[in-house]
Amino acid sequence: MSSQASPPRRHHCDDPSKCYYCRRKSSHLAAGQCITCSNPLAPGNRNYCAYHVDKNKRRHRTDSERRSELGLCLSCRNPALPGGRYCEHCFDKRKENKRRLREKKKEEKQARQATGMGLDNHAHDSNATYGYNMSQPTHTSQPTHSYRPIYTSRETSNEAYAGSSAGTVRQRSSHHVQNSNQYEHQGGNYYGTRGNAHHNVQNEAQYEADDDRVYANVLLLRDYCNNNP
Repeated sequence: MSSQASPPRRHHCDDPSKCYYCRRKSSHLAAGQCITCSNPLAPGNRNYCAYHVDKNKRRHRTDSERRSELGLCLSCRNPALPGGRYCEHCFDKRKENKRRLREKKKEEKQARQATGMGLDNHAHDSNATYGYNMSQPTHTSQPTHSYRPIYTSRETSNEAYAGSSAGTVRQRSSHHVQNSNQYEHQGGNYYGTRGNAHHNVQNEAQYEADDDRVYANVLLLRDYCNNNP
């Protein structure tokens, strides 16, 4: 008697289209037929039709109820823990799987929060300036902005008497109006933050004084243009 193992036997059948083994082995390559019958596969199922899917569910439910009555584990046939539905091995395995799932969800949540915080900070930095240099001065004598915007309360006078400089005045005035509306929408604070009413009042007074000086210069320019045509 030879000690060498015999080669595995090959499967042979007369009709592969009716053979359960052949259909089950090549179910993912079959023409959409159930591996138990010739009915079409159920939606989302690769092996069974709708009838056999429902039949398997009923069988599994019956088996679970029977095992619960006998005190057996629902995953295997070992005795279940007292007052439980699973044996010690299956219970520990399920507990470990749940722990890994919680850790995975926690890591994904932290990654999403980190990405969201980065986007929020970037959006806050880009939207807080509105085109101005909003960094607060290190000393009270230093100006806050690179230039003083002009209000449009006297835009008509500027356009009528400024001559060739009316275009520049109008462009700067419209730019300031757009940014002022954005400041009012954000809370009316020229520093880009909320609740700083003291600095807000000081800036308004400073802008009014600057506006008066600019208007006076415009009037002088008008008189000069009228006297020197």
